[in-house]
Amino acid sequence: MKHVNFIFGLMTFLSLTSLGFGQGIGQLQGLYEGQITLWETGRKVNLRIALNVLEETDPTTEDLLQLVGVFTIDDEGGPYRFSKISLAMESGRLDMRYTRPNRTRILNSPSHFRLVGKLIQSSPLEFTGKVLSGFYGPIGEFSVTRTNDQTTVASIPKYSGQWAGWGNFRYGSDQIVIRVNESGTQTINPDDFEFDFTNSKIGSMSVRNQPIGFTKVYIDYLRGVMVMINGTPGREATLSLITTLDDVKGELTGVFNSSRIGQNGSFRAEPWPAKN
Repeated sequence: MKHVNFIFGLMTFLSLTSLGFGQGIGQLQGLYEGQITLWETGRKVNLRIALNVLEETDPTTEDLLQLVGVFTIDDEGGPYRFSKISLAMESGRLDMRYTRPNRTRILNSPSHFRLVGKLIQSSPLEFTGKVLSGFYGPIGEFSVTRTNDQTTVASIPKYSGQWAGWGNFRYGSDQIVIRVNESGTQTINPDDFEFDFTNSKIGSMSVRNQPIGFTKVYIDYLRGVMVMINGTPGREATLSLITTLDDVKGELTGVFNSSRIGQNGSFRAEPWPAKN
């Protein structure tokens, strides 16, 4: 058995060397940083992936090298753990799959989020390819480049702060203040989100100095959409605020929805106090 493991290890080393890994699989491990570009909107989303190569690779998988890894999306989302990563050593074909844990899936249904691409023989190493959603199919493309040896990745808070602006309601316009703070607990996302949870958030809004608290805050990190809900979804008391964050200006724009009367207003708010 030791001879078999040695021979397979040698084959692995030679295959990786042919892909440009002069020092073997150790060069694969590390932190990869880059972006996703969504085809529909052109939105660019930061993507960071930390990869580790498994110490023992199953020879029955032909030329597939098994890896494990975690990733963050849009700086703040995650880290989420890939459910499966494989790299074809001869062709450089890469397949990274993320499936939401504890979610019932139909047999052979697609992963919730998937990166399919190829290793580019360059220095530093680069992976490029397509982005697939389990709900919408191909939605964009990605490119990440190895930046260092770090094999862990942490989220960076982004959707937190205070914004002031104007809301346009059925009765007229009013000044509004929106606040989103860290809460210390994760929120499990609705079933139609690609990713399992939103990092700890608590939100509120004031209109005419009257505060409104939101019981749930969900963030679609791929599309940059934040949903804040007051009340229980599906009941008349529910008020939801659906907003997008401008990555350049930091502005929030969106709409107010009521479960009783539907959309009942829109708003725009800037960071407050204003950034110099």
